[in-house]
Amino acid sequence: MTKLDYDRIRDPELLRTIAKVQDAELRHHFDIMRRRECFWALKMGKSTEEIEQQLIELEEEIADRLHHVYGSGSERRPRKDKPVPPPKAPKKGHGPRPQPELLVEEKIHVWTKPTKSAPFGDQLPA
Repeated sequence: MTKLDYDRIRDPELLRTIAKVQDAELRHHFDIMRRRECFWALKMGKSTEEIEQQLIELEEEIADRLHHVYGSGSERRPRKDKPVPPPKAPKKGHGPRPQPELLVEEKIHVWTKPTKSAPFGDQLPA
C-alpha cells in the first residue's frame, strides 16, 4: 500500500475524493465494530438495551475525537459560533494620487519632415 503525502497534493478534487473514500471506510469499520460488539455482548448474556447504550457512548466518543482532529470543518465557512470580522479598510499606498498643487504646462510639439539622411526618405513606413 502506497503512503500519500497529503501536504504535497494541490488538487482539491483529489483531496475531496480521498476524504470521501476515507469517510466511507470509517463508516464501514464502525459498522463492523457494532456488529462485533453485539455478537460478543449477546454471547456474554447482555441485553440489547445495554449494548445499544454502550454503542451510543462509543459513537459519541468517536465523534468527539473526529471533531478534535478535523475541527469544525475542512472548508472555511461562516459559523454560528464564530463572529464574522468586519470588512477591512482598503489599503493605502500604490496607485495614482491627486496632485492639485502640480502646475500644468502646455507644450506644442512641431513635427518636421525627415531629412535626406533618414532611412525611409520623405515617407514613413506604414
